[in-house]
Amino acid sequence: MPELAEVETIVRGLRPELIGKRIVSADVFWSRTLAIPTAAKFKLQVKGQKITGVGRRAKYLIIKLENYNLLIHLRMSGDLVIRKGKIKAEKHDRLILTLSSPSTKDRSYLAFNDTRKFGRVWLTDQPERILNNWDPSHLKKNSLRNGYTTTCMFVNVSLNHYCSINPSLPGLAISIRMKV
Repeated sequence: MPELAEVETIVRGLRPELIGKRIVSADVFWSRTLAIPTAAKFKLQVKGQKITGVGRRAKYLIIKLENYNLLIHLRMSGDLVIRKGKIKAEKHDRLILTLSSPSTKDRSYLAFNDTRKFGRVWLTDQPERILNNWDPSHLKKNSLRNGYTTTCMFVNVSLNHYCSINPSLPGLAISIRMKV
C-alpha cells in the first residue's frame, strides 16, 4: 500500500495534468474496480464533467468534478498514469478516462492500472459519506445503536476477538469470545 508521501506525490503530479480538462468518455475494464455506482451509471455520470480540482484525504485521491467527486484508493498495487497520444489499454488497466483539453484538440488519458485488483473507485456527490466511514468519532460512547459500541470496536480491532451486546441483560452486558 502506498505511503501518504507517495499518494501526495501522485496528487502533485496529476494536478497540473488534470485541472481544466473535461472527461469525454470512460472505459471500465473490470467492473469491481467501481465501488459505486455501477459501470453503466458511472460512464453516464462522468461523461462531460470538467475536472476542477485534485487533492487527497489520507490515502484517498480526490478528483473534484463539476457535479461529483471521484475518490480513488490505490490499495496494494494501484497506480494512476497520464498517457498521451493514441493508446491501447494495457494488461492491468481497470479504468481509463479519456480527457480533452479546452486549449488543444489533443486527447490524454487517465489510466487506473491495478495488477492485484485491490484498488477501488467511487463516484459520489457526497464524498464525506465514504471518507467518514473510517472515522469512529461519529460513534457515541456506550451507544447501543445497532447493538455495537466503541468498546466492542476496540475489542474487535485491538484484541482480535468477537464482541457482541446482550440486550436481555440490564446495563451494558458485553460478551467477548476469541476469534478462531
